[in-house]
Amino acid sequence: MAIKFLADLDISGSEIQSFALENRTTDPSSPSSGQIYFDTGTDEVKIYDGANFIVVGKTYSAGNGISLSGTTFSVAGGDGLDQDAGGLSVDSTVIRTTGAQTKAGNMTFSNNVTITGNLTVNGTQTILNTTELAVQDTNIELNSGASEGADSGISVARGQGEDVPQLLWDESASRWTFTNNGSTFYNIPLSTEYNNFTYTLPTATASALGGVKIGSGITITNGVISADSQTANDFTDALLTKLNGIATGADNYGSWTVSDGSNSESVGSSDTVTFRGSGATSVSYDTETNQFTITSTDTNTNTQLSKETVQDYVGEMLTGNTETNITVTYDDTNNKINFVATDTNTQLSTEQVQDIVGAMFSSNTETRITATYQDTDGTIDLVVDDQSYTLPNASAETLGGIKVGSNLSISDEGVLSATDTNTQLSNEQVQDIVGAMVSSNTETNIAVTYNDTTGKLNFVATDTDTTYSAGDGLSLSGTTFTNANAYYSADITADGGDYEITTETSSVRVPAIVQLYDSNGRMVLPDVVFDATNNKHVLKSVPTGDYTVVIMGRRG
Repeated sequence: MAIKFLADLDISGSEIQSFALENRTTDPSSPSSGQIYFDTGTDEVKIYDGANFIVVGKTYSAGNGISLSGTTFSVAGGDGLDQDAGGLSVDSTVIRTTGAQTKAGNMTFSNNVTITGNLTVNGTQTILNTTELAVQDTNIELNSGASEGADSGISVARGQGEDVPQLLWDESASRWTFTNNGSTFYNIPLSTEYNNFTYTLPTATASALGGVKIGSGITITNGVISADSQTANDFTDALLTKLNGIATGADNYGSWTVSDGSNSESVGSSDTVTFRGSGATSVSYDTETNQFTITSTDTNTNTQLSKETVQDYVGEMLTGNTETNITVTYDDTNNKINFVATDTNTQLSTEQVQDIVGAMFSSNTETRITATYQDTDGTIDLVVDDQSYTLPNASAETLGGIKVGSNLSISDEGVLSATDTNTQLSNEQVQDIVGAMVSSNTETNIAVTYNDTTGKLNFVATDTDTTYSAGDGLSLSGTTFTNANAYYSADITADGGDYEITTETSSVRVPAIVQLYDSNGRMVLPDVVFDATNNKHVLKSVPTGDYTVVIMGRRG
């Protein structure tokens, strides 16, 4: 049965030996600050700090990617990861799979991209390095969004130094034009500017080919050239009789001179003259009708490219060309150019993001905590290693132990008991005992008397010497003595890593106890290693932040 003490027990520095703390599985109700017990469920020593029971003697440290504040672990974040009140989240540098997002910087997609919504490009240049471009839209709009019209069209790059063919809309003339060399443009004729059945040759000159120059003696009727060789002396029947008398095959008809404007040739009966120029035009002479006939081997009388021809030209430009991530095809049925993007990869999937974060917890460095990534459900499991802690024996140089004096004992059940059978002293008894201790005793430079009426001890200094000095284990400031246990603090700003603290510069005997507090006053527990060779403490793996260092120990 445990013995209850209704007043504080002062053992005056005596040891409490061979004792055990109270064993419990739950926290005591209505505890007092400093109350301590052993939790048999978790094998931990716990002490009440006035608000909560906290574990004594267990040291925690945060591994890679984990931060520690007091006894609370949290994911420290990383490239593309943030920590907020809701937990771990990705920042704006990570492409999300849902929701609106603005992304800065250059992006490269190595695989296909599929865009199910509209694609808006606000840049000044769009480059398609594709081998095939297919566009479902039946109409491609150029100069979109402009307040007024402008010259617009399609250009074909043929290599450095080569002519650049263009199909161009001339805004000032409000009509389509084209060029084969990039400089000289021709109008695509309107329906009122060409005829599929007739064609009028231009007038030939000394410097221009292709026309037929007709003098006063030649006429063209329905495509037939006729020569009027009559002069003032009309051709008579008598002359006809003479001509009829000429023998067959006789060449007495003279010759004709045919000119193309720059070259001339003399021809006789049944001779053929071939003119230079488009269409390989030829002229033949009929001896019976005495007429020249122009025959063209060019069956195409339309000198302009047809709409179908222009469409075929443009369609051939899109066949066998080089395209990247887009397909371009020409539909000859509806005469449209189709553009289809072939790169369908636009976002990182949830699985991809989970695998990236999971890889951060593979083969990393962890101390007293194990972090594993579950690929099945995409979660991260954190497990703190269960460790027991034994308080060290107390000595003159070591703090933390508990000594038991001769009048106290600790049972195997961890119950602290007094060996004195008198288990309870009254206030008067304690006062009389203490009063007797100052009666007829030896005193130097001070008088001590006990007032039994008030139960008080009175102290009167009889030494008029006001000079004081501090002995071993004490320090003196003016008339104030301080014991050997001193606290020294220094502020540090940690960028993460190891930090060295030489305690001897603060007149504290080493090794000492080093504690670290963050900007919120919460204790941070890094690994503290004492370097006996260099007489200094090393704080290992300090997380990034501002800290106050508290050094506790005996004055050196």
